[in-house]
Amino acid sequence: MAASVLLGFLVAAHPAPADAEAAARFLDPSLAWLAPALPESWRLAAADAVPPVLCAGRGPLSGWLALAPVPPPEFAGCARLRPMRQATLAVGRQAGVVVTGRGTPELRLDSARLHQALEGGAEGGPRSWRDIDSRLPDTPIAVLLPDAGSPLWRLLSATVLQAGCLSQPAIRRIFDAGERRARCEAVRTDGAVDRRQDGTDVTGWLAARGAGAVAVVTFAEFLALGDGVVPVALGDVLPTAAAITADRYPMSRTIHLSVGLPNPAGVAMLRQFLRLAGEETIGPAGSLAALGIVPLSAPARVELRQTLLSLGGAL
Repeated sequence: MAASVLLGFLVAAHPAPADAEAAARFLDPSLAWLAPALPESWRLAAADAVPPVLCAGRGPLSGWLALAPVPPPEFAGCARLRPMRQATLAVGRQAGVVVTGRGTPELRLDSARLHQALEGGAEGGPRSWRDIDSRLPDTPIAVLLPDAGSPLWRLLSATVLQAGCLSQPAIRRIFDAGERRARCEAVRTDGAVDRRQDGTDVTGWLAARGAGAVAVVTFAEFLALGDGVVPVALGDVLPTAAAITADRYPMSRTIHLSVGLPNPAGVAMLRQFLRLAGEETIGPAGSLAALGIVPLSAPARVELRQTLLSLGGAL
C-alpha cells in the first residue's frame, strides 16, 4: 500500500501537550476517530513515510497504528540512520456491514453489484436489483451510504467500491490513480442514494424506503441494531466476527501496530504498548470495539501480548 496511507498513532516519549492548540498538531482527520479509544500517552501524527520521530531517535522504542506496515525499503532507509528492526502486529479489524430490513427477499451482493447499484450520476442507474442480476429480487434500489469522508465511507471505498469499479475495463484503463478513485467513488444523484447525517435512524430509513433498501453501518452499529435489521452477504460471506477476523469478509481491513525496535528497549515504552494491547483497549468490551473495531480472538490477543513481551526481552 502507498506510503501516504501510513497515517498512524505515534508514541511520543514526551508528556502530552497541555493546550488544545498544541494537541491539535498531532491530529490527522483520517485516523482521528480512533483517538478516544487509545491510552492518553498515544499521540496522533501523519507521515508520508516512516514517522520522522522514529528515525530521529526520540525514545528507545517507538510505534504507531496504521492501515499497513511500512514498506520494507522505507523502513530500511530509516534503519540506516538508526539501527533498528520492524515488527508488525495486528490489533483488530475495522469492518462495515450492509444491512437491510426484515421484509427484503434474500439479497446477495458483491463489490461489482454494489458499485453498479451506486453509479449513474444525475441520470441514475439500474432501477431494481434485478436490473443488475436476474438472480436478485425485483425490488427498487435504495442505498443509505455513510457520510462522505467518514471512516466508514473510506473503508467502503477502499475495500468494496474500488474493487467493484475496477472490474470494468474502461476504469482499469485510467492511468491516474486519483482520477480512478474519483470515478469509483462517484455515486448517482437521482434519489436512489442517501447520505447518513448525524442522528439518522437506520431502521426507520429502511422501513420508509421499503423492501430492497440497504444501509451501510459499522460492525458496532450492526450489533446494536439487533433484530431490527438483517445482514447482507458480500461475496457470499456473512459479516460474522469469525469471518472478519479471518480476513474472509470483504468490507474489513486490519489495524496494525508497527513497532520500531532499536537498542536498548525502553521499559516505559514497552509498558505503553502492553497497555494498548490490554483487554480494556482491544478486547470484546474494549474501547476499540466500541468504535467498530472487531477484536482478535482471545488466543490471538494473548499471543499479541506475549509477542510484545518477547520483543522487549530480545533487545
